[in-house]
Amino acid sequence: MKTFRNTFHYFSIFLLSLFLIVNPLGIIQIPTNQVQAQSAPRPYVVFVNGQGNCCAWGMISLRDRLMNELGAEIRYVPYSNFRDGGLSGGGNAYDWSSVDTQFLRSGADFINNQLDRNRPLILIGHSFGGDSILSLIPRINRRIQFVAVIDPVAAGALRQTIVQGQSVPSNVDYFFNRWQENSPWPIDFSSSGQILSCHANSQGRRNCDQESQNIARNADFSPITRECRWDEAIACPGSSLFPPRTGRVQVRVSHQDLPRDAYLQKILGDRIIAQSASWSSLRPMTPSTQPARGVRQSAVGLRGIVHLQNIGDVSFQGSTFAGTRGESRRLEGFSLAIADGTPNLGIQYMAHLQDIGDTPWVNGGQFIGTRGQSRRLEGFAIRLTGSAATNYNIRYICHLQNIGDTPVRSNGEFCGTRGESRRLEGLQVWIERK
Repeated sequence: MKTFRNTFHYFSIFLLSLFLIVNPLGIIQIPTNQVQAQSAPRPYVVFVNGQGNCCAWGMISLRDRLMNELGAEIRYVPYSNFRDGGLSGGGNAYDWSSVDTQFLRSGADFINNQLDRNRPLILIGHSFGGDSILSLIPRINRRIQFVAVIDPVAAGALRQTIVQGQSVPSNVDYFFNRWQENSPWPIDFSSSGQILSCHANSQGRRNCDQESQNIARNADFSPITRECRWDEAIACPGSSLFPPRTGRVQVRVSHQDLPRDAYLQKILGDRIIAQSASWSSLRPMTPSTQPARGVRQSAVGLRGIVHLQNIGDVSFQGSTFAGTRGESRRLEGFSLAIADGTPNLGIQYMAHLQDIGDTPWVNGGQFIGTRGQSRRLEGFAIRLTGSAATNYNIRYICHLQNIGDTPVRSNGEFCGTRGESRRLEGLQVWIERK
């Protein structure tokens, strides 16, 4: 027995020594996102389904991301009551009514009187669930960090009842609204879903992010396509009779598909994660250190201007976002230059213009686009020049009509669209050292 104890003792010393060699500080390392989640109040996320218990609960990739990156606690409720995991219509999953009296009463009581006010609150609803959320938020007497509605529908399966009758109050930090214009539901699906009375704001910055999305997209922004049907063959891109060839068309999202769209879930997750940096309950910051949404640090100084519809030239510098979000305002031209005189480093860019197409590449400091012609930019590309260019990567995103922010593009890659008549509304550029 004594021999066994000695053997176990020496074996334990060996294991401890091995651990200290591999990790000399003797610290058990926890992933950064877990540390942040454990050191801050957990966000409380409520997914609200619409009729037939569809379809906010199906936003699985978004749910998993919020749990992994923010440590979020998830609650699933229907539009008609606030019971976690409950069915719509008081137990009937296919109740076509939109009565949400119980949802409003129970939801307001829980959020106002039971939920820790220091916990960030995120509300996400689809269809009737989006309408119920919009009816709930004026009853909430605390700060609401994020509200997202996906193709919200009111009683009678109408969109315009929401557009004209609902309002987003100022206790909401960020409002995200997406709708489709392809098919019922709602009955008036071809009309705009933009909420006219939106007062969401954070730190004096208006945050009403409202766009339509009609094309199904992968998480990397690439459109999802399918083979053309026989009755589409004549007008289908890429189809021909001789030689026989079947073309492909972009898939258009439906009311039920939109919440589960991979790109919508990604961009909504991006917005929530970015907005979380300003939640004082998660990361207390002084006003001088609060980052604007989407700001990246550039290793090389930049300056430029954008020319905006009904505004004119607007200057920007560094890596700040230039343009607008949620205002349906076209960007008509821009210029960009290296601002800090980095030796042997230059910049060039081109653009795709409405009714003109691709422009030639121009050197930094030159304006590209138009003024006074009401002509939209639809895309652009940027690249670095000079012997020092091999030491850097230039990165950029653009904000597109009915799509929102694109994934990051780099080093001459095109950002935007061609042939879709889709306006560019903003851009953001920064340079990273390799």
